[in-house]
Amino acid sequence: IANSSYSKDEISKYYKRDANVVFPPVEVDKFKLERNKKDYYITTSRQVNWKKLDLVVEAFLKNGKKLVLVGGGAEHQKLVELAGGAKNIEFIPRISDPLKLSRIVAEAKGFVFPSLEPFGIAPIEALATGTPVLAFNQGGARDYIKDDENGIFFNKQSSDSILKAVEKFEKISFDVKKVSESAKKFSKENFKKSFEEEIKRNFNGKF
Repeated sequence: IANSSYSKDEISKYYKRDANVVFPPVEVDKFKLERNKKDYYITTSRQVNWKKLDLVVEAFLKNGKKLVLVGGGAEHQKLVELAGGAKNIEFIPRISDPLKLSRIVAEAKGFVFPSLEPFGIAPIEALATGTPVLAFNQGGARDYIKDDENGIFFNKQSSDSILKAVEKFEKISFDVKKVSESAKKFSKENFKKSFEEEIKRNFNGKF
């Protein structure tokens, strides 16, 4: 069982085995739809080097738009130093309260997702609130981002590619309700149903 089409392809590539995709559960019900967006972008993530958050900071240093980074990690201080005290870039420690996290994600105009992930839970949480996602066009994001519908893709992990994506993003009028609805199929209930069906199919109902 793979958690995305990307993982399925990697299993085939490295292990020469087939896998069926069962998307992981996301607590989408805890992330409420918000129609009134504010003028800032957000990313919620562990701040480690392979997440490529430095590229996002570099892009927003260039365009001057408001960016909020929620989280912490080994790269936190490097990111703070890279931001250099810029007024448009705000760092917020990891938020454990789901209501508070939902609110700050929900009010953002866009969620930036620059890393290559097998799936990616945080972008689904953002979609559930009606916040579209700007995602790197690789990995699990291809299973849930529909270009110009609930977000947009950028093709390179570079600050310039992110800059161009933001420019394109701001010319699109997203339907926040449709954005939110695109996250529903990744609910815990759907995961449970899909996983049970997969077990039954593989064990002929004997488990």
